[in-house]
Amino acid sequence: MNPKRFVPFLTALLIILAGGLSAQPPVIDSLQHQFYENTNDSVRWEIAYQLYQEYKMSQTDSAYAWARRGHELALHINHPYLMGVSHYRVGLAAARRHNYEEAMQEHMRAIELLKPLGQDSMVIDIDFEIGKIYAAQGDFEKAKASYDRFYQYYLKKQDGLSLIFVLSNYGTMYELKEQYDSVLYYANQALEVAKTHGLTEYLSPIHSNIAAGYYLTRQYELAIPEFWNALKYSEPGNMRNRFFTFYGIGNTYYDLNRMDSCIFYYQKAKVAASEYGDLKLVADVTHWLAEAYAKLGEHENAYLQLWDYKKTDDSIRNALSEEKLAALSVEYDTQKKETQIVQQQIALDRETNRRRSLLLVSIFSFLILGGGTLYWRNRQRMEQRQATLELQLKEQEAHKLKELDQLKSTFFANISHEFRTPLTLILGPLKQMQKGTFTGDLKKTQTKMIRSGERLLELVNQLLELSKLESGRIELIEKEDNLSQFMRALVYSFETPAMDKQIHYQIQLPTEDIQAVFDADKLEKIITNLLSNAFKFCPEKGRIKFSMTTEAMKANEEFLLRVKLSDNGPGIAEEDLPHLFERFYSHRTHHENQNGIGIGLALTKELVRLLNGTIEVASTPGEGTTFALSIPLKQGSEKQPADRTFTVPNGEIPVRAVFEETVAIPQAAANGRPSVLVVEDNPDLRAYICEQLGTQYDLLQADHAAVGLEIAWSQIPDLIITDVMMPHMDGNEFCRHLKQDERSSHIPVIMLTARADQENKMQGLSSGADAYLTKPFDPEELALRVQKLIEQRRQLREKYAAVLNSYELNIRHADSMEEQFLQKCVQVIERQIGEETFSTSGLAQAVNMSRSQLHRKIKALTDQSPSVFIRTIRLQHAYQLLQQKSGNISEIAFEVGIPNLAYFSRCFSQQFGFPPSELLYK
Repeated sequence: MNPKRFVPFLTALLIILAGGLSAQPPVIDSLQHQFYENTNDSVRWEIAYQLYQEYKMSQTDSAYAWARRGHELALHINHPYLMGVSHYRVGLAAARRHNYEEAMQEHMRAIELLKPLGQDSMVIDIDFEIGKIYAAQGDFEKAKASYDRFYQYYLKKQDGLSLIFVLSNYGTMYELKEQYDSVLYYANQALEVAKTHGLTEYLSPIHSNIAAGYYLTRQYELAIPEFWNALKYSEPGNMRNRFFTFYGIGNTYYDLNRMDSCIFYYQKAKVAASEYGDLKLVADVTHWLAEAYAKLGEHENAYLQLWDYKKTDDSIRNALSEEKLAALSVEYDTQKKETQIVQQQIALDRETNRRRSLLLVSIFSFLILGGGTLYWRNRQRMEQRQATLELQLKEQEAHKLKELDQLKSTFFANISHEFRTPLTLILGPLKQMQKGTFTGDLKKTQTKMIRSGERLLELVNQLLELSKLESGRIELIEKEDNLSQFMRALVYSFETPAMDKQIHYQIQLPTEDIQAVFDADKLEKIITNLLSNAFKFCPEKGRIKFSMTTEAMKANEEFLLRVKLSDNGPGIAEEDLPHLFERFYSHRTHHENQNGIGIGLALTKELVRLLNGTIEVASTPGEGTTFALSIPLKQGSEKQPADRTFTVPNGEIPVRAVFEETVAIPQAAANGRPSVLVVEDNPDLRAYICEQLGTQYDLLQADHAAVGLEIAWSQIPDLIITDVMMPHMDGNEFCRHLKQDERSSHIPVIMLTARADQENKMQGLSSGADAYLTKPFDPEELALRVQKLIEQRRQLREKYAAVLNSYELNIRHADSMEEQFLQKCVQVIERQIGEETFSTSGLAQAVNMSRSQLHRKIKALTDQSPSVFIRTIRLQHAYQLLQQKSGNISEIAFEVGIPNLAYFSRCFSQQFGFPPSELLYK
């Protein structure tokens, strides 16, 4: 069922109640002529309103232009009522153009003007329009509040037409919320109101809405008679109502999979839409007619309908362009007429001014002669002063430019050195290897090259981060979290480098949990940069101490995070301390085998400033360096911090092995190897990925996402690796298609991307990706991610297999798409449980899959073939019947579709470990 096909049914009644369906060209031409010929603003305001009414349902841009023109006239007249009504009309026109923010502002202004004037009826109507905007924006609670006020107001007045209108809007709102029972309820309420008030002319669209409600609640047998009722009450020449009736019947037969009947009524709907002249409706039904032909297997007719749909869609686009041109023409003609009126007024004013000027000239001539001399003398003095100031400014500017040039030269010299060093370590050995002159230790050289490449990548990322900070393009993303656990995980991650250099690493953290609101990403970069520098410059067997404390502030909701980090490294000279946070600054006390500080501390300083904190440094050459960090944070839940000291002796830091588990690779059904699909448009990278995965997997390849989807849906691989940036369809959209389709929703997806920012990572994960790797990626990490994800799927398969082999099947609360699919299969089998002939073919047809697709899907989820899966469900049902003593063994075997008693007993014993007689007579 596709509920979105029914939106036109629920809105058709609203369009009819709103009044008018198309503009009448002769009427419009006459009104425009009257508007331009008339000079009375009040009359022109009324004509502008009539033009707005003519355009509002068919040409929204022109309607908006005339609503705006009326608003300008109301402002010129300066009448509160006219201004209030004009704001209301502009709001309606803006809403029809989907400019909801402007519409809301105009409606609120209209209420402010009309409410003091006692215009209660109009105020409640405007409030109702505001509710419609809330509904369109998804704020259904506020929308319902507005609808309720409108309903109560007109219920007291017994205004049947208004009640039908609001009840229809209730239905539309609940259709958006997918509460289809409520859609049906309000449609029936509207029918009762129409009958009570004798509003028979609205029975046809109301019955269409009732039919839509039955359709949405899948009561198809009740929907079709209601469509015929809609046709019964429709006026003979009302092609619009006939369209919605035939369209609804066609949709119903579509979902009943009765394609011949569906096509018949779609064709009748298309004829009605063509006679009515609404290209949008013609396009809609043509599209679904093509779908129906395709589903019936008549591909030639489907192609013809798609071609017709394309031509109709082009006509719609041309019509929209003509409408916009018409709106611009209205603006141009209006401005042209106004210019003529203004020019006439200017001519009159010019003659009056000419006479007045003659008198004024004679008076001012004397004043000018007297003041000219004084002005000339003051002007000379001002010009001399201005020249002196400009000279001073130029000298200051030249001095600043000289300083800036010096800073640029220093910066680029430093950055050139910082980049050239790792590039030399990479390019030098590579050129030697290319020439065949390399004689060094290959493994060590490769390690250095990797380290140099990682250094280059780190520098680029830090430069980009610092650039964003300086341009103000980085925003804080603050969330409440456990600050103690966050810091604990961060500082203990440096245990391994401490062990490698045999450093005495002392950590002092609060023992109790502290809840705080902070930006985890920014705080992590600050702490990591400080610790990295400490370990970088601390000698072997040296000392590093990290302590964290909190301090209450005057504001109850804030506290001060204090971090102190000290080491016994070489220290920093006093004259170098002011420059420590400059990019690529290298102080004199660095050892010869150590690099400069790069931009790590410069980035740290900018991040601390972004968090409204401070960072200070104290150092003594030969003794070490201490950094003191203070950052104000908002409190979460109230906790009293306490200190604890954790000291790790030299050489005794436990090394946490990363990815130390060995995981058995799951076996594929055919040859014992899982299959992996690689979707990558770059052939070299695709070949490299396949090379890294080796012979452990059966590898499938696709050069873009469309081919990848075909392979994924036909072959059902165990895992998919995809790039994000690809032509035609990117990796995020590709992943969404996979996760939304029953055939492939269970397949884990690994995304590869060159974009390392958090926003793109979150976008990839939100599309359904199971893992996200940034280029350049570690091939070992990729292989391990593949291994882990396939292992997780194997464990999930074992879980489902265990459920199927248990005494009682329990897949009633399906949360994931995999569980929903299994539940759907179980329900299909249970409906056919007594049919001995029901087999894999019937199940595949019921879930809209081929037999091979169904086999791969069921096998991937349960490690069972579809035939064994069907037999398992039959035996589960038999177990329940035997437990309930619902008959003898032969009767129950026949009831679950396994009439061969010997075969039934053998299968039952294999699955449950005991014969059926033991359960029956226990």
